[in-house]
Amino acid sequence: MQPSHNPNSGLPQSGIGQVTGATRRFVQLRLPSGTTFSAKSSTKALDATVGDFAEYSLKGQEYFIERLHARFNSLKRTYFGQQKVLAANADLLLAVTAVGLLNTAFLDRILVAAAVEHIPACIVLNKIDQDTGGTAIQMLAAYSKPDIRILPISALTAEGIETIHELLKTPKYSTIVLAGLSGVGKSTLLNRLIPGSDAKTGDLSIKSRQGRQTTTHASAYNYARQPEPPALVIDLPGLSNFGLSHLTAQQVRDAFPEFLLYQVQCQFSNCFHLNEPECAVKRSVQEGRIAPSRYASYTEIIEEINAAKPY
Repeated sequence: MQPSHNPNSGLPQSGIGQVTGATRRFVQLRLPSGTTFSAKSSTKALDATVGDFAEYSLKGQEYFIERLHARFNSLKRTYFGQQKVLAANADLLLAVTAVGLLNTAFLDRILVAAAVEHIPACIVLNKIDQDTGGTAIQMLAAYSKPDIRILPISALTAEGIETIHELLKTPKYSTIVLAGLSGVGKSTLLNRLIPGSDAKTGDLSIKSRQGRQTTTHASAYNYARQPEPPALVIDLPGLSNFGLSHLTAQQVRDAFPEFLLYQVQCQFSNCFHLNEPECAVKRSVQEGRIAPSRYASYTEIIEEINAAKPY
């Protein structure tokens, strides 16, 4: 769809924008230039989330969303039995953790969610200035085996920040998601990457039910990178729970890349590495080639999926 210009507002009368925030009635859209504006949902059934691409048009004095484009991926979690989309059309996930707050179970879960959707991911280890003995780096060594890049930084001192800038400036990464537990320093990192609050482009309400409705917010920011158009950086709220019961056991098994190195040696071609005999993956865990914490995360996720199945 080619945009036609609205001489009155300076914005195109119609075109395609990327969602940076949404409520039941209004959607915040961003043009490739980084300009943002509000549009009304043409239907209450419109389920827009941050990162979506939407067609819009000017009707009278107001912009309306006509339809959403199909997502090529979406980062999802299960929360109290409901599947929730956190962000759509991501080109890169930066899973942020920190020295003293290293939670490998959370990392494993969000990396599985990204792998299932074919979203490239890196682990950002913040507060590296506090890792005097290198313990946190050693704990993350297991992730280098499945070729997940580890980025040690200090958002406080700016150590290693240039490596994040290099990623954000890569043209193929137009929509980047930051995710991590509360307290890992994502806000400080964002202030390093995008100084000032004027970079903020919108808020997204992600609604979940826990007996009553609660609301969290994902924020979207423009990251300037001349001469390329600005990237969209999506900061997810601090996530204390990352359920994956909406996935299948096969999807989870195949999302642990180090398992793939050894499962060809399993006795059964469709081995799930649980109770099967002659399992090469379990043997690799016992022999130290696969991190026990990674295998523990795998079995916990499979148990969660099995527990959520209807009787």
